[in-house]
Amino acid sequence: MRKNVLIYAVLALYGFMTIGEVAANPLSPASTAAGITEGAIGFGADFSSNAGSAVDFKYIISKDWAITGAGGFKKDDDGQNTATSKTSSSVLGVGVRKYFSHGEFAPFVGVAIGRVTASTGSTDGSGVVFVVNGGAEYFLTKHFSLSAAGGFQTSSVSVGGSKATSNGTLGLKVGANIYLF
Repeated sequence: MRKNVLIYAVLALYGFMTIGEVAANPLSPASTAAGITEGAIGFGADFSSNAGSAVDFKYIISKDWAITGAGGFKKDDDGQNTATSKTSSSVLGVGVRKYFSHGEFAPFVGVAIGRVTASTGSTDGSGVVFVVNGGAEYFLTKHFSLSAAGGFQTSSVSVGGSKATSNGTLGLKVGANIYLF
């Protein structure tokens, strides 16, 4: 939890620093170019209702398209101190995103596929996850945006010889992003 707070604090500080640049000179390129910029590389941190905390990456390949990547980790402990009470999972994935606007408010849809590793007690396993999502990014400056998305995911993971398949989970996530040019 402390790591999440630190990540969001750094992102917010950077965002407020760039907002000050825009206020000082409202005709600067930073204020007139807020939104999607081709060739931009973005890094973000988000919190998801099903995946826990994640760090993501975006490379804007054109005004409408981005290649995405994400990695996340989630650890659960039910407090019972048994072999199955402690579980953890991690995911590493890639995808594509289609934007429908080039301005400050940019709705999008995307698809992604990822590799999942999971551990329950002393038993490890792995599998695949497929995600379809939609949402929007709001660019406060050309270097900082806030995002929200909802999605549908399905996964198949084998842990300790037994296969667990999730035929569909709905999830929500919110995040903050920094773009480098």
